Amino acid sequence: MADNLEERLSSTAALKFDHQAAKEAHFDLPQTYGVTESYLLPKDPAWMYLFWAISKETYEFVMSERGGDIFAKSVSVIRTYDITGVDNFDGGNAVSFFDTPVVLDALSWYIGVPQGGRRYICDIGLITPGGEFILLTRSNPTAIPGGRISDVVDEKWMLVEGDYRELLKLSGADNWGL
Repeated sequence: MADNLEERLSSTAALKFDHQAAKEAHFDLPQTYGVTESYLLPKDPAWMYLFWAISKETYEFVMSERGGDIFAKSVSVIRTYDITGVDNFDGGNAVSFFDTPVVLDALSWYIGVPQGGRRYICDIGLITPGGEFILLTRSNPTAIPGGRISDVVDEKWMLVEGDYRELLKLSGADNWGL
């Protein structure tokens, strides 16, 4: 019967799947896709989540410019900038910043923020023994929620006493002595 069904279907609808070959096949997803990039996401009023990939070419370029031991002798960090009110961030015009030591191979990190309701951006880079910061990748900016009760009031949903009494009357609740 199954063969008969396959004969009646078009060639695009009849799929033959080799289950044994699928069980034997093993494909690994690449750790990175050869692109240096980082993305910053808000988690809640106190935390952000940063994930990144640094390509082999980026590592090789930095080592060719700064020496083969630059990663071994430097401290890798996430530099978090508060850019609230800054229109065109250039790396030097932030309200403030702080550094978080990081393991570059981790590929992601949660970052605690000192204050909600602000805008942040993160750089991943190296701090050399001389104190110089070497940028590897810069994230997108993100806004962190304020962590307080909203002062926005939607008057459309606000009930006034007269409407409340009318609703009670229509529901029949006023007959219960409420």
